[in-house]
Amino acid sequence: MAQLFWGRVKVEKCVALLHYQAAAPVSALFYKLKYGNMPYLGVELGWLMGKELMPTGFFQDVDFIVPVPLAKQRVRQRGYNQSEMLAQGVALATGLKVENKLIRRIVNTETQTHKDRWERADNVNSAFKLMKQPPKAGTHVLFVDDVATTGATLCACIRCLQNAKNIKVSVLCMGVAHAR
Repeated sequence: MAQLFWGRVKVEKCVALLHYQAAAPVSALFYKLKYGNMPYLGVELGWLMGKELMPTGFFQDVDFIVPVPLAKQRVRQRGYNQSEMLAQGVALATGLKVENKLIRRIVNTETQTHKDRWERADNVNSAFKLMKQPPKAGTHVLFVDDVATTGATLCACIRCLQNAKNIKVSVLCMGVAHAR
C-alpha cells in the first residue's frame, strides 16, 4: 500500500486490513458498507481494524482521525459516509478523536470506479479544502478510507495539509486494490 504514495505525498505509516478485488467473496463487505445502507457495518469493521492494530503500536503517536470526506450529495444518497463510520469504529477501539470537519469535499466528483490512475488523479485534484486552521506543528493525523485503489483521493486530502508545519500523516484503509 505504501507504494501508492511514493513520490506523491509523505506518509509515515499506512496499512489496509484486506486486499480488495472486485467479485471476490470478501468484496461483499465493501459493497454492503458502501451501497447496502449498513452504517453499523462500518463501525464494526473500523473497530476490528483498531483492535487488530492496537498491539502493533500503529496508533501510538496519532493525535486524531480524519475520515475521507464525501460530497454532501453522496451523503444524502447513502445516508452516511462509509469512511466516517469506519473512523468511528477505529475511535471506539483506540480512544482517538474523530475530526470530521477539518477537510471538506467541495466538488461532487464523478465516481472513480471506471477511471484509470491518471483520470482518478485529475478527478479529485481540487475536490478537497482545508476548513479550519492547519493542525499545530508536531501533530500526527490518521486518514481513514474504505478502499485505496490508486491513492488519488487520499493524496488529494493529504495535500490539503501541505502548508502545515511539521505534520505527520498516516493512512488506514479497510482495503487496498491494485490500480487499473
